[in-house]
Amino acid sequence: MRAMVLAAGFGLRLRPLTIERAKPACPVVNRPLIHFPLSRLAAAGVREVVVNTHHLPDTVRAALDQFDDTDLRLTVLHEPVILGTGGGLKNARRYLESDDLIILQNGDTICEADLAEAVRAHRNGSALATLVLLDDPRIERYGAVEVAADGAVVDIANLRRQRAARRGIFVGTHVLSPEVFAHLPAREAFCIIRDAYLPLLSARPGAVRAHFANGRFFDLGTPSDYLAANWSLLESPGPLSFWRNGLSEVAPGVWCGKDINLASDAILRAPLLLGNRARVEPGAVLGPRVIVGNNATVAANAELRCCVVWDGARVAGRESDSILTTRNETVANK
Repeated sequence: MRAMVLAAGFGLRLRPLTIERAKPACPVVNRPLIHFPLSRLAAAGVREVVVNTHHLPDTVRAALDQFDDTDLRLTVLHEPVILGTGGGLKNARRYLESDDLIILQNGDTICEADLAEAVRAHRNGSALATLVLLDDPRIERYGAVEVAADGAVVDIANLRRQRAARRGIFVGTHVLSPEVFAHLPAREAFCIIRDAYLPLLSARPGAVRAHFANGRFFDLGTPSDYLAANWSLLESPGPLSFWRNGLSEVAPGVWCGKDINLASDAILRAPLLLGNRARVEPGAVLGPRVIVGNNATVAANAELRCCVVWDGARVAGRESDSILTTRNETVANK
């Protein structure tokens, strides 16, 4: 079983953060976002993963270099011209099709779904593609996948204007049989949903099926979504607790990395995370809901609440509900 993680996109809705880093490289609880789908793939037994890049590829490569699961072999394919979700998969065909099953995974979202269960569901059926869905109240925001009583997908995002017995949101995980490559368009760049799955819904009913999973799903599409994902994972990591590896809980809900430089009179309010070699100067007040990146500095008498501070940034003054980037840009949650 092999996988591909899609990491080539522009992350337009998350700008201006994605002017500085590709979205999969943006930090979430001090880990690059792409580490979260990679950790779920590793937990499901995947050992070989292809990652495509296009926008700010060096930031994605740097994020991959920081991933510390040595059992996962990563191959990076750069796309000089972006190929889309389907074109990216097609471009990686030579690395993937020799296995009996492929997981195609968005690299810019986070989901707790048990991938091993999705794989079992796919193996027990006859579909070319199994889409992992959630029952979720945000269905109008993300678009519904319509699912018949037998589990067959009949519409996606209302593109065929059909309703079915059950509806769910797609979390960006596809489980594929290698035969799907025979049903991809001849052109190089295309969307797998519109240009591969939708024609299959008509030509071969049941070729695309749904698996309903459980767990949280974070789209991180906007600065508000980005902050919400950080707070949820900081307070309740669930099956995504790998981000705590190497950290120490120095007080309830206060997590610290190595070699922290913490002033004796600094005030820390949980939940809070200080990265490796973070520096907190005298009189600073941090929290609740503050994440300070590796090698970042919080200046004397600064006050931070509900803020994510990226690696290497220096923050002074009073900030709340904001993202403070390595280039010292401040993105407020409006």
